[in-house]
Amino acid sequence: MEKEWQIWSNEHRAWWMPYRHGYTKSRGLAGLYSFEEASEICANANQFLADDQPPNETMLPYVKP
Repeated sequence: MEKEWQIWSNEHRAWWMPYRHGYTKSRGLAGLYSFEEASEICANANQFLADDQPPNETMLPYVKP
């Protein structure tokens, strides 16, 4: 089974919702993304950052509550 990922937005201080539809403060309501999709989202969001800047978006493995 493929591991699922969630995306935290440092820019919005919230989790990405399912299907890239907004943000939520609740990790339980956050979307689950494949590694490939989460990597693409984070790479696109962080592509213009300077080396000393923290990432706008970061992916974390989903941990079942």
